[in-house]
Amino acid sequence: MLRQIVVGLVAGLAFLVLDGFLHANPLAQELYAAYRPIARASVNVLAASLIDVAYGLILVGLFVTLRHCLPGRTNPIRMHR
Repeated sequence: MLRQIVVGLVAGLAFLVLDGFLHANPLAQELYAAYRPIARASVNVLAASLIDVAYGLILVGLFVTLRHCLPGRTNPIRMHR
């Protein structure tokens, strides 16, 4: 359970980094210029960060729940059977 929480937090942090990279690079700013008239002027950074971390935890929970239904081998320890 602790490992799932840690992996979920790491996934959430990865989402934060990717979200920052996608929205802060100069190319993205040029592409978003077309949406400037309808875009929000500011973003609640705390709420966006919590949503990214929550998505990471949710995806880990879904994987743990559904991993036995997924095709292929998901447990490397059982590969030698």
